[in-house]
Amino acid sequence: MKNPSDMREISGAEMDAFFYQAVNRDYTDSSKYTNVAYTRGHVFPNQYGVNQDQADSTFTFTNVAPQTQHSNGRWAEQVEIPMRKEILRECKANDGKPTYIVTGVVPGTKWIPITRTERNKPKTFDRGINIPNYYWTAFCCVKTDNIRFSKAYLALQNEPNDKTFELSEMSVNILNSQLTRLYKQDFSVFGGLCLT
Repeated sequence: MKNPSDMREISGAEMDAFFYQAVNRDYTDSSKYTNVAYTRGHVFPNQYGVNQDQADSTFTFTNVAPQTQHSNGRWAEQVEIPMRKEILRECKANDGKPTYIVTGVVPGTKWIPITRTERNKPKTFDRGINIPNYYWTAFCCVKTDNIRFSKAYLALQNEPNDKTFELSEMSVNILNSQLTRLYKQDFSVFGGLCLT
C-alpha cells in the first residue's frame, strides 16, 4: 500500500519525539516487557471503509489498540467478517440510507511500557500504552419502512488463549448497560436509538 501524502513512515530517531503517541516499535518490542507479543489491533476495521481514503486512514496509530495475535484473529473472524456480511444482507435495501458503525475499547489495568530517548539516554515509561480489557462494536441501519436493525458485540480479550477470548453478541440496549457498568458512567452508543 502506498501511503497518502499526509501519512508517512517515521524514522527510529523520530520515534523518540513521540512521548504521548504509540509508534511501531512499541508493538514490535511489546513481548520484551509483557511476555506477550501485542499486535496493532484496528479499532475501526479497514474493510469497513466506505472509500479508499477512509480505508487507508484506519492504518494510523490513532485507530490502533493492543491485541494479542490470537484475539486479533478471533475478533476478525467472529465479529468483523460476520458483521460486514450481516450489514450487507440486512441493510442493503434501505434506499441509500447509511449504516452507522460505532467501535471502541474499554481500558484495562495492564500497560505496555515504552522506551524513548531523552537527553541522549533511554528512558522507560511503565504506563506507555494501555492494554484494553474489552473491544466492542455496534451497527445500526434503517431498513425498509423506517424499521431499524442493529446488533452489538463485546469481547473480553487480554491473554493469548481461548479461555479469555469471551465474545458476546447482544442488542445495543444490553451493550449500553454493559458499557455503562464498565466505563462507570452513563453510556449510550447511538444516543438512545437502535436499541433492538
